[in-house]
Amino acid sequence: MKINLELPDLPFQKDVLVPIITEDAFDYHYGKHYAAHVNNLKGIVKDPVLEEKTVKEIISEGHK
Repeated sequence: MKINLELPDLPFQKDVLVPIITEDAFDYHYGKHYAAHVNNLKGIVKDPVLEEKTVKEIISEGHK
């Protein structure tokens, strides 16, 4: 199963989390912080050997 290396669309509107978290804080954590993790993974998976692996397989085999 090939992994999806795109930041997924949210299944809800981000304003439903107010007042627990502001929209600005949400944008920072999801739109920048989480997006950075997705983009970093894209950089790792450029290796053709890793392209068809799942995220779990990449992490589990990362120590080798």
